[in-house]
Amino acid sequence: MGPAGFEPAQRWRITALFQHSYTIIYIIEDSNRRGIFTLENKQNKPIKIFPDNYYAIKKSLLEVDILATQCYCCVMTLRLVDIGSFWRVLPPSIHGASLDEVEKTFATNPRRKEIFNGFVLGCETLEKAGCLVVYLDGSFVTGKDYPGDFDACWDPTGVDVKNLDPVLLDFKNKRAQQKKKYGGEFFPTAFLADGKITFLDYFQIDKYTGNKKGIIQIQLR
Repeated sequence: MGPAGFEPAQRWRITALFQHSYTIIYIIEDSNRRGIFTLENKQNKPIKIFPDNYYAIKKSLLEVDILATQCYCCVMTLRLVDIGSFWRVLPPSIHGASLDEVEKTFATNPRRKEIFNGFVLGCETLEKAGCLVVYLDGSFVTGKDYPGDFDACWDPTGVDVKNLDPVLLDFKNKRAQQKKKYGGEFFPTAFLADGKITFLDYFQIDKYTGNKKGIIQIQLR
């Protein structure tokens, strides 16, 4: 499934997607057409930018370090792969999905439904405070039959802290209050997970093998 406006979806292949602030940049390629697009925020319609010098601009985008950490794969059906860890995981990249898609794929038994409902509650709370994007990780998005919880991080861009549930900023006692209320943990994307790398990057490393793995990006608005 491609972004709104790129129809028919089968004719377009999103080879890269970058997000910088509120701007999303798609590099679109197929056998007949290619270009670099952005989307209008309100209408969500594709607008072609950089129509000339396509290959040079594409190469520059892919080489910019600040964007390389936020390079997204094409929107796709969520699937799990074996990377040598204890459970199957998402393939390396950041995979765009809706809450409905996450529910259909991962909320497949009573325990998983319980975790999903807590995650949705947290997303609704963040959205009310102005959050636009949440990233989902944890054993919930693996092949583990009965996961312990979820891990998530949220983009603070546009968030009004005054309207944010204080529990989402309470990181004491291994986020005990967050786990109690939401069934999982939420961190701002830019927080350092281990004193070295951000949670957005940290979540993309399998803790058992050190191999790269995928996480899910959910647009709340």
